[in-house]
Amino acid sequence: MSFNEIEGQTEVVDFLKKALEKNHLPHGLLFQGPANTGQRKVSEELAKMVFCENKNEGDSCGVCIHCRQVGKNTHPDFIVLAPGEDSAVIKVEEIRELIGKANLKPLQASGKVFVIEQADAMNDISQNALLKTLEEPLGRTFFILISSSPEKLLATIRSRVQALHFLPLKSAGEIDAEVKTLGSAVIEFILSGGRSKAPDLSKLDRDV
Repeated sequence: MSFNEIEGQTEVVDFLKKALEKNHLPHGLLFQGPANTGQRKVSEELAKMVFCENKNEGDSCGVCIHCRQVGKNTHPDFIVLAPGEDSAVIKVEEIRELIGKANLKPLQASGKVFVIEQADAMNDISQNALLKTLEEPLGRTFFILISSSPEKLLATIRSRVQALHFLPLKSAGEIDAEVKTLGSAVIEFILSGGRSKAPDLSKLDRDV
C-alpha cells in the first residue's frame, strides 16, 4: 500500500500531503480517533514520505531502502513505542530512552520519525518528560502520538501537536446495506409515481 492508496481518511491524507509539499509538516502530530482506523498505517506511509529520496507525484517510491525498511519496521530512524505486554502504561524510563534517541543525529535517513501508540497510556510524569522535546525537537524530527482517548493527554501536550481526526471505517457490508436500502427506496418512489417519500440521495453521495 502507498500513501495515495489509504482509504477512508481523505482529509488526513490531504493535509499531510499538502504539508509535505510545502515543507511545513508539523513536528508534533496527534492521530486521534477510534482504534484500528489506520493511524499506524498512515504513520508508516508518512515516515516513507519523510525518508524517501525518490518521491513521485506526491507518494513514496515504495522500493528504495528507506521505504522497504519502514515497511518491515526495521528502519533505525523510524521508532515505535507502545505499552509493553506486561504493562498498561508507558513508563517514564521508556520516554527518556526515546528522548535520548531523538537528541541524536539520524542514523540513515535525512530525519527521524517517532510513533507513540496508545499515547494516552503515558502517565503525567511521562508526558511532562516529553514536553520540551516535543516542543523543540532536533532537526527533522517528527513525533506522531496515536490515541483513541486524547482527553487523557495533558493540555500542555495537546497544545504542542497538530490534531488530525481519524474517522470510523465502514465495512463493505455496511456500505452495501446502505446502498441496498437506498436503492429499494428509489424503486418504491418510482413505482408509486412519486407518491411515497423521496429517498435522501445525499447520504449515498457522501458515503460511497
